[in-house]
Amino acid sequence: MKAYLAQVFPPGPGRDDVLLKCTVCHGVQVIILAGPMKDRSAWEMTRYRHDTGGLQGAQSLGRQAEYDPIWEYLIQHFGPDKPPPPPPPQRLLAGWQSYI
Repeated sequence: MKAYLAQVFPPGPGRDDVLLKCTVCHGVQVIILAGPMKDRSAWEMTRYRHDTGGLQGAQSLGRQAEYDPIWEYLIQHFGPDKPPPPPPPQRLLAGWQSYI
């Protein structure tokens, strides 16, 4: 699992926060499966929904700047102009996992 995640989530600013903070509410499979379809505008809309509390468990209002590295990491590594990630292992699709 770690080798797969290292391949899909390369090192860089925001990576650890993606794996630690985003997975509090949902699994990485959400990013792996939906991320390749999101361009910058779609990622910014997703961020807006998180920032304004439009998603259950959204980040706290007033702390949005803390999440800048996360969103920039996602925009930099996931989108229609990026190579698609390899298919997730069946184990990852089966349900909640420990990612670190």
